[in-house]
Amino acid sequence: MVEATGPTAEEKEFKVMAVPKKKTSKSKRDMRRAHHALKSPTVVEDKHTGENVRPHHVCRKTGMYKGVQVIDV
Repeated sequence: MVEATGPTAEEKEFKVMAVPKKKTSKSKRDMRRAHHALKSPTVVEDKHTGENVRPHHVCRKTGMYKGVQVIDV
């Protein structure tokens, strides 16, 4: 016959969640989220066509990158 044993010492110790002591103010909350705003992508004017192109990307119209033909268009 198997004897019923109680909880072990490890099981008796229970975990407590971290709970903030003070309410975070709207000001502090908003300051934390200040950098969450969406930013518009950076664009530069292409030297050959004058079109707006993202920096360090191939121009889709001409296929040029840093004065070198990379893609046949």
